[in-house]
Amino acid sequence: MWDIAVDARTTRQAFQGFGTSLAWWANVVGVLPAAIRDRILDLIFSREKGLGFQVLRYNIGGSGWATPDAPNLRPGGNIPSYLAPDAKTYDWAQDAGQRAVLLGARDRGANTFEAFSNSPPYFMTKSGRASGGPDPKADNLAPANYTAFATYLARVVRHFGDEYGLRFTTLDPFNEPSTDYWRAGNVQEGCHFDRSSQWAFLPALAKALKAAGAGGVALATSDETNIADADKSFKAMTPAALKLVTQVRRERRWREKKNGDCFLEPTFLNHTTRTPRLHGPSFFFSSILLSHTLPTPCFPFLYLFLFPLD
Repeated sequence: MWDIAVDARTTRQAFQGFGTSLAWWANVVGVLPAAIRDRILDLIFSREKGLGFQVLRYNIGGSGWATPDAPNLRPGGNIPSYLAPDAKTYDWAQDAGQRAVLLGARDRGANTFEAFSNSPPYFMTKSGRASGGPDPKADNLAPANYTAFATYLARVVRHFGDEYGLRFTTLDPFNEPSTDYWRAGNVQEGCHFDRSSQWAFLPALAKALKAAGAGGVALATSDETNIADADKSFKAMTPAALKLVTQVRRERRWREKKNGDCFLEPTFLNHTTRTPRLHGPSFFFSSILLSHTLPTPCFPFLYLFLFPLD
C-alpha cells in the first residue's frame, strides 16, 4: 500500500496530455455498429462524457490484402496496407475501422496525432510477411526497399493532411526494432532493424517526407522495448541521424518486485543538451470499463500513454 500526498501548489512537470495507441483495438471498434462505436469513443475521447484523451498513435499497417499472416495475427492485428501488392496502387478505402476511430477521436477533441509502423508492407519484406522473418535477429527489410518503404509512409501521412485536414506531428518508422521477437508467423506485425539499419533508413524517410510535401512531420525513433534498449539505441545513433530526430520513444513495461508489487521504469533519457523527449510510460487498461458495450474477446486491451514535455 502506498501513501500519496498531492500538493497542487507546486508544479513538478508539464504534460502534453494523455492518450492511447490505436493498435489494435481500433481496427475492431471502428467497424462496430455506429451506436456502439460512438459510445466507446465518447468514453475514451470526450471530455464531457469520458476520459478526454488528447493524444493518439496511429498504426500505419503492412498487412491485409493477401497476406500469408492472416491466420496467425491476433484479433484486430491484421492492419491493411494502403499500398496494394503491385507496389504501385494506393487504395485509400483500406483500414476503415482504425481510420474511423482516429477521425472520431479528432472530432471529440483529440489534438495530437502520431503515426508509427510495426512493419513495412509484407510484400516489401525479405520474408514476404509483416510478422517477421525466419531469423528474428536479422533485418527483414532489404536496403534496396528503403526508398519504397519511406515513400509509402510519406504518402500516407500526406494523404491524411490532404483528405481529412489531420496533421501527424511525428512519424516513427520502427516498433521495438532491436528485439528478437519478430519471427515469421508471429501474432502481430513486427520487423527487426539493426541499429545501423535504423540510422541508414532515417535519411531516406526524411527525403521522402520532403518530396511528398510532408516535411513538417517530425521524425521519432525507435519505440524500443525497454529503457536499456532505448539507451543503447540513442547512444549508437549517428550524428546525421540525430539531427533528423525530434523525439525518442520507448515502449512500456511493467516490472515485478519480489514481493509482488509493480513499479514502472524511469521515463526519461537525458544524454544531450537537446534532451530528446522520451514518451512513456503506458499502462494496460482492463476491458471492464467497456465490457457493457463490447464483448471482452474483441477488446483485448487499450493503452494509456502519458506524454511528458519536460
